Amino acid sequence: MSTFSFSWGMRLKATELLTATSAFRGPVDLTIPELADFAADITDNGTNRLKIAVDRQSGVGASNSQDYDLIGSLTDLESTTLNFDLVYFIGLYNLSATYGISIGPKASTTWGVASSNQGFWLDASDRSYVPPSSFLTLYSASGVPASAGSDTFQVITDSGSSANSWHIVIVGRDNA
Repeated sequence: MSTFSFSWGMRLKATELLTATSAFRGPVDLTIPELADFAADITDNGTNRLKIAVDRQSGVGASNSQDYDLIGSLTDLESTTLNFDLVYFIGLYNLSATYGISIGPKASTTWGVASSNQGFWLDASDRSYVPPSSFLTLYSASGVPASAGSDTFQVITDSGSSANSWHIVIVGRDNA
C-alpha cells in the first residue's frame, strides 16, 4: 500500500516595461501559493483516502471518445480499483502536435456538470478544448461528487487525426 499526497500551485512572473507615464516600474509578481495541499485532509479514521489515477493513451482514432468511469473502472498506480466519491483535480496533457482534443461530461451520466456550486462544466454539452501540445487543469477545492450512474466523463478526439495521444491524471477521494 502506498501513501499519496498532492499539492498544486502556480506562479506567474511578468515584467512591466518602463514608460514615462507608468506609475509602477519593475516586476509584477503574481503568485497563487499552494492552491491545493491534500497531504492530511482526506482521511477516515486515519486511513488516507486521497488517490490518483493515471492513464496514457496513444494512437486513438479520429472522432473517438474515451470514457473515464470514476467508480469501479480506474485503478491507482498499484492496480487497485478506485471508487472516487469526490474528484479534486484533472490534468490533461495533449501530446499531439497537430490536433486538439476535448474533455467533458458524458451525456448519459452528466458527471461534472455544475450543481450546488460543484462541477467543471455548465451543462452536459459543454466541452473544454485542449489545443495541440497543450495541457488543461481542472481543480475544485471542495471536490466534484461522483455517484453510481453519474460518474463518467469523456476525452473526445479531433475528427482530422487518426493518431491522438494524451496523458491524464485524476486526483480524488476514494470511498473504499
